[in-house]
Amino acid sequence: MNWTQIQPGSVRLNRLRADAALDGYDPYLIWADLTNFAGFSGLPKDASGKEQIPVAVELVRNYVPGDFTGVFAAPAIYRQARFCTGLVPHDKLVAFRALLRAGERFKLGLPAIPQVDTQPRNFAPAVRPVPVVIGIIDHGCAFANRAFRDPATGKTRVKWVWDQDRNRLDAGRNAGNHWQRVRELGYGGELDAGRIDALIQSYPDESRLYREISYEPAFRDRSHGTMVMDLACGGPNPLRHVAGFPNADPADNSRNFEGPASTAPIIVVQLPYRPAKDTSGASLCVHILDALHYIRRRALNFRLVVNLSDGAMAGPHDGTSLLESALDNFLAASQRTSLVVAAGNGFELNCHARQRINANSSGAPLNWRVLPDDFTDSFLEVWLNRTAGAAVTLSIRPPGAAAAQTVAMGEIWIGDRAGTPLCCVVAGRNSPNGPGRGSFLVALAPTRPRSRASSPAPHGVWEITVGNNTGTAIDVDTWIERDNPALGDTGPLRQSYFVKNQAGIANTGTVNSVATGAETIVVGGFYGRGRLFQEIGGASRLTEVARYSSSGPGHPDAGNRYDGPDVSAPSDESPVLRGLRASANRSGSTFRMDGTSVAAPIVTRRIANMLSAAIPPPLGQVKARLQIDHAKTRATVELAREGAGRIKPGKES
Repeated sequence: MNWTQIQPGSVRLNRLRADAALDGYDPYLIWADLTNFAGFSGLPKDASGKEQIPVAVELVRNYVPGDFTGVFAAPAIYRQARFCTGLVPHDKLVAFRALLRAGERFKLGLPAIPQVDTQPRNFAPAVRPVPVVIGIIDHGCAFANRAFRDPATGKTRVKWVWDQDRNRLDAGRNAGNHWQRVRELGYGGELDAGRIDALIQSYPDESRLYREISYEPAFRDRSHGTMVMDLACGGPNPLRHVAGFPNADPADNSRNFEGPASTAPIIVVQLPYRPAKDTSGASLCVHILDALHYIRRRALNFRLVVNLSDGAMAGPHDGTSLLESALDNFLAASQRTSLVVAAGNGFELNCHARQRINANSSGAPLNWRVLPDDFTDSFLEVWLNRTAGAAVTLSIRPPGAAAAQTVAMGEIWIGDRAGTPLCCVVAGRNSPNGPGRGSFLVALAPTRPRSRASSPAPHGVWEITVGNNTGTAIDVDTWIERDNPALGDTGPLRQSYFVKNQAGIANTGTVNSVATGAETIVVGGFYGRGRLFQEIGGASRLTEVARYSSSGPGHPDAGNRYDGPDVSAPSDESPVLRGLRASANRSGSTFRMDGTSVAAPIVTRRIANMLSAAIPPPLGQVKARLQIDHAKTRATVELAREGAGRIKPGKES
């Protein structure tokens, strides 16, 4: 592999070539630019055919279109907002950055979104006056399932579905004109309750219904989003079996064990899934922020509980990422919205390392195993503490290479073979995704590129070593980004990992990197019948906490929080009966799924039920109401994984 340092103005750069200083750009954007966006979904084009680049932005002022004429356009929903998403013409990135003031930042968000729709807002909200609306942001939401219909009228409770697929309104995928344009955001397509009811009546066969509207996420028999929807707001289901839920009695019309959430209106946002689901979480900054604004607008002034069982593993983990800052800003300003987030499943994945590196020395090498047959890019992020100086380096040695390449802070190096970029290291003194902290991004091309003409990145063990040339010790966290296949995908997406039994490998600090902000409600997982198993086996007894459930604490630099999940909920029946059983895509069918993804919607249901009480708690007190201290004597590591309380379904208070 040949290594080349990338300087400002380098001919290897495409859209960033004109900038005199590359430090401070999102490192994922630099990698995308060097590879001409080869590892990302295609860029949208405007009416003239010019490519547009989607970004999420934080401003120190409110967004005013006239301040960014020709270089950036945000959807209409973001007028007078500090945090927004939008599009930058591909040849205007440098001009856009030049307009940003001190303290302002932007981050790449792909899969891409198409040109902003400038038509005036004109929509008729269909949510009827009720105490609580439940929002679901997920993948594969089978909205026609009977679990989401009103049992008395047979009408759908799903008031809106927004599919964020940027090609949703293409003629070949919207032949019946069922999907409508989302005017405030300008991409994807939506269905309202009236259209959903008409489709259900016209196509009683749900498989045929989804084919009629080309809704590929529900073609398969099961999906992540449908399971999450059922646990959060599905109606009575005698087949659902969740630890703590009494078995449903079909003759019992009170539904007390499921509560008002079983009849609440639902608003669904389907995250982008074409050409494939982005399992790394790289595009979340754009699409989750857009989804929240969409749901909040459609829910009008009613109380709103939103479930997000998605996330990423890499990031600063101190609450300062652009998305987390935007979420905190949104939730603090919206006194009627709660956002429930899954803690993540990274506890046993060997994807996090924490090292203290003494002055003028190097840390122990980290052996990063990258698997063969991976069609996707692989990413590793190294984050320094805020006191770390600029004299920090990263050395990287590819599999089989005799020597390592050393990259100093502020530099960019790319490794290639026969002109094909295989690896890139971007060293940023002040990352836009974690202001005030230096970081390194290591990006690898696929080890099995889809084109046989392209060279594969080497698979095997990559050696990563951080050098500290400063006069004081520094703390370093290294995270490998998520690359596991989505539910139902056959791959071959392959999760890379650190070789086991190395010094520094840590299962603490593995919580979802979207979940370390101050305002979200973060949910870990436990075995519903774990205590029974814990009481047998003595010192080697099984833990009650789900073995995979990610752990706090967050990074020590996080001043606002983060010790661990706020609460935990069942994610499995027991250590031997994995997962929970709930609705599959077709009415009446069920399947099992485990993970904190299924624990989070149980808490979402509980919050919806709490807020539907005759005298509901103020939204600002929801988290405190959930955090019932279940056992103060538990070991610290368990508290870092379980939070302050366990939520048992059906035990409303």
